[in-house]
Amino acid sequence: MTLARARDADHPADTIPVYERAVEDHIDKKNAKAYGEAVKLMARIERLHEAASDDAWPPYLTNVTTRHRAKRSLIAKIHDKGWK
Repeated sequence: MTLARARDADHPADTIPVYERAVEDHIDKKNAKAYGEAVKLMARIERLHEAASDDAWPPYLTNVTTRHRAKRSLIAKIHDKGWK
């Protein structure tokens, strides 16, 4: 994660997969604190997609919310960010 953070500014597209794996690791912990950390990382992923000028954020968000729709606490945190 340290290396990914160091590369964010200059190579945003390269770091997105690192953060996506970390999001899944947090979600797999299945607790509210970990879900909060996952959502924080997702916000970073959103910014990285914007910096990389790609349009992959909406499909990524849809993928996460679809696969984890049964995790109501996670979905609530995602909706609290204004993401649908």
